[in-house]
Amino acid sequence: MAARAGLAAWLLAAVVALALPQAAAAVPLVGKDGRIHACYRVKGKPKGMLRAVHGSKARCHKGERKVSWLVAGVTGASGANGAPGAAGQPGGAGTDTATLETRIGALTQRVEALEKTLAGVSNAQLLGALADVKALCTQTSALTGQVDALGSALGGLELGGLIPVGLELLVPALPAALPAFACP
Repeated sequence: MAARAGLAAWLLAAVVALALPQAAAAVPLVGKDGRIHACYRVKGKPKGMLRAVHGSKARCHKGERKVSWLVAGVTGASGANGAPGAAGQPGGAGTDTATLETRIGALTQRVEALEKTLAGVSNAQLLGALADVKALCTQTSALTGQVDALGSALGGLELGGLIPVGLELLVPALPAALPAFACP
């Protein structure tokens, strides 16, 4: 019988030990008064530690002080309206929709014309044409230099005895030196 009583006591202790943490966890933190109640340590170690307690009637330990606060605070009064702000800077002149649509239409036509022009042209062909333009640009720079040299040479030459009378009016005046040619 003593063994049974010991086993029953042990079983009862186990049930109580298992039931207490679950019962404590099941109790809501917010009391019926809509407040959270806690005790915080004002003396000893660890000072400032906060321990939640259940309900307003719970007692704090030695060295603790009881505190509580509302879960939802009271709505405060509305504040006064603020002063109006300074006026902003004026915006720039806008472009109306019709003007923009006209511009977009013109650009679309130009893009379509360019696409028709380039239809069927490969990258290799474009690169070849670019090389040809660079070569022409170089030749044009050299030609400008030669024309300027010829103009300088002819500028000091008297043509009066070489041109028959009456034809000198047909000979144009020699141009001044050409401006330097710059390739794009």
